Order: sequence, then structure tokens, then C-alpha cells
Amino acid sequence: MFGIIRPCRHRLSPTLQTSWMAHLCGLCLALRDDHGHLARTVTNYDGLVISALVEAQSPTVGGRRIAGPCPLRGMRSAPVAEGAGAKLAAAVSLVLASAKVRDHVADRDGAFARAPIAGVARRVAKRWAGQGARTGEGVGFATAVLLDAVDRQSELESGLPSGSSVLLATEPTETATAAAFAHTAVLSGRPGNVAPLTEAGRLFGRVAHLLDAVEDLDDDAAAGAWNPLAATATPLTEARRLCDDAVFGVKLALKEAEFADDGLVHALLVHELSAAVTRTFGHRQAGTPHGHRHPGQPPHQQPPNPNQPPKPEPPRWGKRRSGPAGCGVALVLCCTCQYCCADPYHDPWTGEPKSGWCSNCDCGSCDCCSGCDGCDGCCCDGCCCDCG
Repeated sequence: MFGIIRPCRHRLSPTLQTSWMAHLCGLCLALRDDHGHLARTVTNYDGLVISALVEAQSPTVGGRRIAGPCPLRGMRSAPVAEGAGAKLAAAVSLVLASAKVRDHVADRDGAFARAPIAGVARRVAKRWAGQGARTGEGVGFATAVLLDAVDRQSELESGLPSGSSVLLATEPTETATAAAFAHTAVLSGRPGNVAPLTEAGRLFGRVAHLLDAVEDLDDDAAAGAWNPLAATATPLTEARRLCDDAVFGVKLALKEAEFADDGLVHALLVHELSAAVTRTFGHRQAGTPHGHRHPGQPPHQQPPNPNQPPKPEPPRWGKRRSGPAGCGVALVLCCTCQYCCADPYHDPWTGEPKSGWCSNCDCGSCDCCSGCDGCDGCCCDGCCCDCG
């Protein structure tokens, strides 16, 4: 599973959590039904945004059906999204996964450096690209724009001089995501939404590309692979500024579009996109390889000063769950920083709703620590910030 939109269960209300899972499972089953079980491996968190956008603009497009038990759902049945939105998400996911595999083969990453595995990977990538094209045709979407973006990306990487703007490197990704977002308006019968969703998709692609570059920066340097930030000598501060500006631009673009129900879309493309930026750059600021923390050290903190007396270690959880030290009372771990959040909105073991705020959470990416940022109550159907 890949993607930058990874909602914390404590940041989505029960209604939005159910809807999010419906689109995720709907994407997975659309891939299975049209292309077999292997295609399900391209299911990703970002692809379901396409399905959610279609449904948000027109509830009459697609719908829900009850899917049978699945091991990934604890052998429980559940409502899943179906229809044109799920199929468009499947087409986009297949083509982009094909490009990702081709990129791994070209960079000779890990096992892809072996000729037999690289050969199989090339055939799989070619098949996924063809399957994505056929599925896209079924919903009126020409995936050629995605394939063209992939080809131009390779050309850019080979000819981009040092000191160039990093936005030259992100342009193909921006073009591809803009086309996918815009087609959701076409499927929903809302031509007036094409322009704002094109802009939202373009900026979403910029954030996705930059965050991927930030996460891979150390690995690419160690492997001698091309990285847009290193190739253009773009500092992390500038990359963060570009991401923050793009997140704000997505929020403005969504306000210009008309939706039947934008609750999930707003949660994913405003709150969760912002959280993804905070999470990714927060890991880089932790000062350890690949964002890992020093033992017992939460993110955004420097290593302890040896001249200061050590703080007393708080009591541990005991048998409820292994992990770093907690606060000793009614706790769960923040899904991002792995430090304790006191009294969360939903207890992950019992499902019992609660209210309150996080404590001892310094990750800066847990929205229930900082409240709802400017949503005016439109998506906070009982969420932990209690702003709705």
C-alpha cells in the first residue's frame, strides 16, 4: 500500500471512516473484478481520492454494495463503492503503478537490479499500463496523458541542470493528476468543476511528488539515484514552502467547486494532505536517517542535553500494548508519532467514542492535538476537535 493520504482513525468521524474504507475497498475490488487478483496489489491510498471526488460531486454516480468477508477487514462484510468513480480510480492506479515499477527497474532498486526480476517487472508494468488504458476507455478517460507524463518525466530527469526550479521536475506529475481530477467532474456531469479540480489536481500532484522526493532523499543519495531535490539543489525549507503553498491552493480550489457532499473530500484533500506534509518534513527534522527517532525521543526534539538532569521516566503501559513509554492513564499511541494521546475520540480497542485532547504529543501531525484548522465545521461530524 502506498500513497501520501493515510488518515489517522482518530481524525475521521465514524461516518467519514466508513466512507473512506468503502472507497478503498471499492478500488481494490474494481481492480480484482476487471483484471484479476494480481492487479489488487496496485491499490493505494491516493487512488481512492479519485473515487471519492466522483461520488462527492454526484451521489447518483455509482453507489454502494455489500462486499463479502475479507481477511483485510477481519473477515467482515462491508459496504464498498462501485461504479464509474471506482473504475476511474482503478485505471489511474494501474497506470501510475506501472510507471512506478518501470522507475524501480530503471534505477535498479534492490531486487530489480537482478536481470530475471527486472524482466518480469517490465512485463507486469506493460500489462498494467494496457489494463489501465482499457479501463480508462470504459469511463471515457484517455490514459495517454498519464503515459505521456511518465515518458516526459524520464526526459526531464536526464536533462535537468543543477540549479533549475524543482517545479520543472514536478510538472509531469502535476499534469497527470490534474487530468485525473478534472475527469471526475466530467463523470459527475459538473462541467463547471473542471477548472477548479484541474487546479486542485495539479497542486496535489506537486505535493505528492515533493513528499516522495523528501522521503527518498537519503536512500537516493546512498544508491546514487536521481532525486529532484538533490538534482536542483533545492533546500528542504524551500520544498516545505512549496508544499504548504500547494496545500493552501488545493483548499482554495475546492471552495470554487460545487459538491453534493464534500465531507470526505475536504477531510482528505485539506486536513490529511496538510498532515502528510507535516509528517514527512517532521521526520526529516528529527535528525536521524529516514526519519527514525532516537530511542525514547519523540519527533521534533533534539537529542537530550547531557548537562541537564534526566526527567523521570513515566510508567509504561504494561500488557495493553508494547511500545515507547506512555503516560500511565487511559492511553493510545498516536498513529504518527507513536507517543501517547490521552482520551482520544475513539478507543481503538472498544470503539467507544470519547472527547478530549492529546497530551505529550509533539509530532505536530496529529490534528486532534491542535484542533480543526479552518474547516468551519463542514467536515467535523463529531471529530475529536469538537469544532462541528
